[in-house]
Amino acid sequence: MDEREARGAELLRENEQLREQQRAIRGVLRAVAGSTGLQTVLDEVVEACSQLCDADNAAFWLLDDGLLRLVADHGEPEAAVYDKQHPHPLDRTTVAGRTALTRQPVHIPDVDTDPEYGYRGPRPYRALLGVPVAVEDDLIGVIILDRSEQRPFSDEHIALAQTFADQAAIAITNARLIDAVERQLEQQRAIGDVLRAIALSEGLEAVFQAAVEAATRLCHADFGALYLADRDVFRLSTRHKWEPALDQFEREHPHVADRKTAVGRVALTRDVVHIPDVELDPEYEWGGRHVAEYHAVLAAPVLVEAELIGVIDVTRRFPGPFAEEEVRLIRTFADQAAIAITNARLMDAVERQKSELSRFISPQVAELISSDEGKKMLAGHRAYISCMFCDLRGFTAFSETAAPEEHFEVLRAYHEALGELIPQYEGTLEHFAGDGVMVFFNDPVPVDEHELKAVRFALAVQARFHHLAQAWGKRGIELGLGIGISAGYATLGRIGFEGRYDYGALGPDTSLASRLSTQAKPGQTLISQRVYAAVEDKVEVEAVGELDLKGFGRPIPAYEVRGPLTNRAPDGSLAFSPGPHA
Repeated sequence: MDEREARGAELLRENEQLREQQRAIRGVLRAVAGSTGLQTVLDEVVEACSQLCDADNAAFWLLDDGLLRLVADHGEPEAAVYDKQHPHPLDRTTVAGRTALTRQPVHIPDVDTDPEYGYRGPRPYRALLGVPVAVEDDLIGVIILDRSEQRPFSDEHIALAQTFADQAAIAITNARLIDAVERQLEQQRAIGDVLRAIALSEGLEAVFQAAVEAATRLCHADFGALYLADRDVFRLSTRHKWEPALDQFEREHPHVADRKTAVGRVALTRDVVHIPDVELDPEYEWGGRHVAEYHAVLAAPVLVEAELIGVIDVTRRFPGPFAEEEVRLIRTFADQAAIAITNARLMDAVERQKSELSRFISPQVAELISSDEGKKMLAGHRAYISCMFCDLRGFTAFSETAAPEEHFEVLRAYHEALGELIPQYEGTLEHFAGDGVMVFFNDPVPVDEHELKAVRFALAVQARFHHLAQAWGKRGIELGLGIGISAGYATLGRIGFEGRYDYGALGPDTSLASRLSTQAKPGQTLISQRVYAAVEDKVEVEAVGELDLKGFGRPIPAYEVRGPLTNRAPDGSLAFSPGPHA
């Protein structure tokens, strides 16, 4: 072969090597771009390094918590098993440690002649090359190449190994960015789940469970719990991945404010308590660690303003500190538990206030006051309603002679009878005024067939009052009840003045109901023409003619309600009398 042919063969060989290098580099870059996972990229890197740098073995060592740990290898499986169990320190006894110290490529042509080299694991090699994997000044790891024979690596191989190290650095940086984004998204989802439970008002237990589960998962703990203050002790409320054996022990040994437990220390300090290993903590004495083995504990206070409500904690079986990010997270979930408790207290207070309010005003109005829609309703609106007035006949004469105690006793029984029936028939009480009562239907809550509901309510009231009147009659108290019902449009809303408001209805039909009530005889229920048109096929009604009522310029047709159509005896007469007059 002449010189020209030799030179051509050399160029072809170099060209093929370049193409092989390019293929390998493209393979690594493809793995990086494909987001198939960091391990895939590292495996691709060490394999390409081993092949293109003419090495027998290649490995990637990742810097983790001050040690170099083997995470990818290509070549010698037995040596890799040992290396994975024995991370390398950053010193000069290994090529990985030496490379990490110097942050420069380290080339040992023959480890047998290197006085500093002291690695005690399997050594099926003589020549070693280490190149650092770094991003700017941040050392990430080291790539190691070895040859079983005493044959140094060329400058070209060293440069090529450094190229792959740079690609590994890019892959690791990308993977860490992706991991950080995924962690943030997971944290946001977990925080969102807890906030959603709060917003849905599913109860404290649902919120506590979501918070404890999220804290346990995101803090990489084995189990978690939330304790609530009960006077001077803290009792287990919610748990996640809990050891069953701890349940009984917890019930028998609630935590107190002392330094013997993490919960107790939080109670003392009202701050986060972090114990990397309870076995090494001379003050930690809680017996629960003998029931379920654990070492690391992280706990945070649940504070509502200055009040310590409880403690949330997460626990790991193995010793080791929690990360700063995990400390921040448990504070967040403790704050969310506090928000849930605050909301629950506010809701309880509102419900108590509504309950108390409904003792003084109609429950529908109490509900209206505490709702957003109620603001518009209270400001005033127009609605079609049925209005019922009733008052006692003979009450003035009774009041003139009755003792005050007897007077109140009769009124109380009368009002109680109406008060029990009003919610049953979906009525809204406008007011009690001595022996006069006004109730309307179809506002503020819509009521189906409100005219019929008002009439049926009147029948029930007359029947209930009939029994009361019979008992009073035995004591010489002669009272009757007159009821008037009308239907039509009215203006409804808040009436009164600052400091004293009522929810009332104003309109001609409220006046008509009042006048019909005044006109009604004891035990009689009079209804207007509109009400009659709505109920004529459902109740027994008798026309009483046109009535001259005060405030009305013309006679008003009226009808007397006798009872429901179905309420007849076999002879055709009414089977029950709604009151003394009937």
